[in-house]
Amino acid sequence: MKLNMQKFTKAAQGLILIFAAFFSVHASAATTTLGVPVFVQSTGPVMAQFVGGASAGFTNQLFLDSPANALGVIFNNHTNTLGDTVNLGTFSAGTELIFRNHVVDTGYDFKTGPGSRNPDGLPHAKIVEGLTSAEMTLLELANGITVGTMLRGGTVVGFEDTFASSNPDYNDLSYLFTNVGTTAPVPVPAAVWLFGSGLLGLIGVARRKACTA
Repeated sequence: MKLNMQKFTKAAQGLILIFAAFFSVHASAATTTLGVPVFVQSTGPVMAQFVGGASAGFTNQLFLDSPANALGVIFNNHTNTLGDTVNLGTFSAGTELIFRNHVVDTGYDFKTGPGSRNPDGLPHAKIVEGLTSAEMTLLELANGITVGTMLRGGTVVGFEDTFASSNPDYNDLSYLFTNVGTTAPVPVPAAVWLFGSGLLGLIGVARRKACTA
């Protein structure tokens, strides 16, 4: 049995290496950014999923600092299970969501967005958007998550939990959020809506005149 498990582990590692080699030579639509805010993309619910960092040395807790809410601790990397999902609520398009990673062991708090929000003045959240389903499968294999568990189409946020780290890896605690991105959606100006409704009104009048003619 031990031999079979060793073979399985080697096979899984080999599969991950094959995926990694594939993505190293094939262009990906995914984009990675540091020190930028995250915004709700369309009015509706935002889901959060715990996808990495269960083996991190420090105990980390995720909070949503803004907008104000009563969620409390969303995830704890040492008590939650990879794949756990929480509905954060419904938000309007363009709302910035400020997430905070609280490091229980050191007492430090690190937030999404610019480094000026953090005690060491450095960005502590890496945001990856546009991951394909195949790339999410690679992440699942690498993090020991059942394939198909991660919410496809979501945005991954990875935190660095060490103060002023000289070699940040941004994978001490990782979450996936649906319906968020680093670009704030541009609202349609009210004048456009008024123009559209006026145009529809004119079309209606023209039709009525055509029917009575």
